[in-house]
Amino acid sequence: MKQMKENKAVGNDGIAFEMIEALGCFGLEKITDIANFVYESENVPDEMIESIFIALPKRPGTIDCQEYRTISLMSHVTKIILRVVLNRNKSIFREKLSDEQFRNKPGKGTRNATLCFRPKKNVLKSKNICIFVS
Repeated sequence: MKQMKENKAVGNDGIAFEMIEALGCFGLEKITDIANFVYESENVPDEMIESIFIALPKRPGTIDCQEYRTISLMSHVTKIILRVVLNRNKSIFREKLSDEQFRNKPGKGTRNATLCFRPKKNVLKSKNICIFVS
């Protein structure tokens, strides 16, 4: 819960993060109960899956669809549970990634990949070998 941001819009359940935080240990217990229920029943309640999507204009008065960005308002309870699942699985995913895998790995961002690729690109170019990168 320490990673969650405050003063965010509420989702479809109308529960703000500050409300959950104010409950302290009791709130944490209830979220744990919900997470355990979902895990044991292997069923996520519809209320947790539903989100509200809002299109916000990038520039005021625009009518072009490309000039809008979409935000989704999700239940804060769902966000907390998803954050816990993500954090628990990060270490497992990192172990499975090969050393050649860039992105989603500390010290292995896209800049590092670009820097590793440049010398190889020049060698291939000098040999008239076409390369395609997606």
